[in-house]
Amino acid sequence: MAEKLAQGMAVKEIAAELGLSPKTVHVHRANLMEKLGVSNDVELARPHV
Repeated sequence: MAEKLAQGMAVKEIAAELGLSPKTVHVHRANLMEKLGVSNDVELARPHV
């Protein structure tokens, strides 16, 4: 999922592609950010670019 965010995909696009609700994608994104200790999408994408 972080790779899809790094590609510039919106939460709604990721949700549609993976067959999930946008809320689920948002929660997973927030959990990833907390686990990695980052505060925004740019920092989240950095290791995956």
